[in-house]
Amino acid sequence: MNYINKRNRITEGLRKSFRNADCKMANRICYGYTTAADGELAINEVEANICNEKYAGAVMLQKTYVDDFFTGKQKKNVGQFQRYLYKNNHEPIVPWSVFERVQRI
Repeated sequence: MNYINKRNRITEGLRKSFRNADCKMANRICYGYTTAADGELAINEVEANICNEKYAGAVMLQKTYVDDFFTGKQKKNVGQFQRYLYKNNHEPIVPWSVFERVQRI
C-alpha cells in the first residue's frame, strides 16, 4: 500500500469518527481542570481560559488540521473542514449561558 494512500485513509477514518459523539477524541481528558477525589472540579488557573468551550462542558473537534503530513504543521480550521461541537460532553465548570455571553464580549 502506498504511504500517502494509507495516510489519507487514516485521515478520512478520523474525520468519519468525529461525526459520532462517542468517539475517543470527544471523550479524551480536558486540560485546564481536574476532578478531586470527592468529585469536585478544580480549575487549573494557568490553563483556565473561559473562551474554551471545554469549560462549558462541550468539546469541539477539528479546530485545527494538518495540511502537509510531511511537515506536520497544524493550521486553524476556518471552514476547510466540518467542525463538530458536542455540548454536554462532560460536567461543565461554567454554565453554557455564561460561556455564550463571554463569546460576545
